[in-house]
Amino acid sequence: MQNKACAIICEYNPFHNGHKYQIEYIKENYGLPCVCIMSGNFVQRGEIAFADKYARAKKAVENGAQIVLELPFPYCCMTAEKFAMSGVEIAEKCGMCSHIAFGSECADIEKIKAVAVLLLDADFKKELERSRKENPEKSFASLRCDAVREKLGEEYAKILENPNDILAVEYVKAIVKKKSALVPIAVKRTVRFDEERGEFAPSSFIRLKFYEKDEKNGKYLPYNISEIKKDIFGKEKINEFTKNVHISLLRETPERLKNISELGGGLEYALICAVKNSENIGEALEKLRCKTLTNAKIRRMFLFSFFGVTKEMEKEMPEYTSVLAMSESKCAADLMRKARKEKRIIIAQKAGAVRKNKKAYEQYKFCENAEKILKLC
Repeated sequence: MQNKACAIICEYNPFHNGHKYQIEYIKENYGLPCVCIMSGNFVQRGEIAFADKYARAKKAVENGAQIVLELPFPYCCMTAEKFAMSGVEIAEKCGMCSHIAFGSECADIEKIKAVAVLLLDADFKKELERSRKENPEKSFASLRCDAVREKLGEEYAKILENPNDILAVEYVKAIVKKKSALVPIAVKRTVRFDEERGEFAPSSFIRLKFYEKDEKNGKYLPYNISEIKKDIFGKEKINEFTKNVHISLLRETPERLKNISELGGGLEYALICAVKNSENIGEALEKLRCKTLTNAKIRRMFLFSFFGVTKEMEKEMPEYTSVLAMSESKCAADLMRKARKEKRIIIAQKAGAVRKNKKAYEQYKFCENAEKILKLC
């Protein structure tokens, strides 16, 4: 495959110095422009994004990205496996990308690939499923680590203990499963977070500092936070949205929820019980929290129940993507020409671009309606 651009599947929640470093690293070390595939107004942990998708995408373009495409709802909120699979689907089919990059503590592509191939092995998956049934008190993540440790050794198991490495494995799994020609690039994460002296910080820390109105927060961003202030979904707006989710779920029944993604197997009963015996969504989450249910899974349960994300939708791949932001450079224009020539997925800027494809139009309208509801709430 001729070199084109490097895909980065991201959330930019918000875009910060670490993200800018990754884009510059890819450009300097591989000579590749970056096409970012970014979550919309919801993120993978089942939460509302820090700021509106267009504002986040604009900051990415201002700081080195050529084009930002959307990973639409609900794919941007799926499990790590489905999030990665959907992102790789867009990267492969948009016609712009020859490579894909991701941050990684391990940064050893061969080791990451060895874990990915093992996780795809049919016999390994059967053994892991048997282990889950025999150890219902243990989380899936810990059982998977134990199984990889037994097959490949401690250094490979440790790869599944770091959030960025877990996503790295999922990206490579998707590439292997799809037999994709995308070339993976692991960008080593080496800088340790230092609140006093460092200029790099996790997105979660930056969001927290913003809500605490900490003025030092700005050193972690390559722009002034005031530039996107009007586009931020602040705590009051988020609380208003979660209040509407809580009220809506009070009307639900197990029969209506059993076909919702992330539910089934009795979880629909547990969710309704928790919601009906809580004053708010935060309290309901605490009631559901246990070793086998992560906070992210519980939040997805609430979100998918509220919007009606079904198990059938969970099995689908995105049939479209949207351009959220684009550089005015010749490079970006050339990439879009490649996309128009080679694309195998609809790249939409208006509803009219997807109307001829029934499934793409259904997905587009579902995402659009979810974001309208978010803003109305």
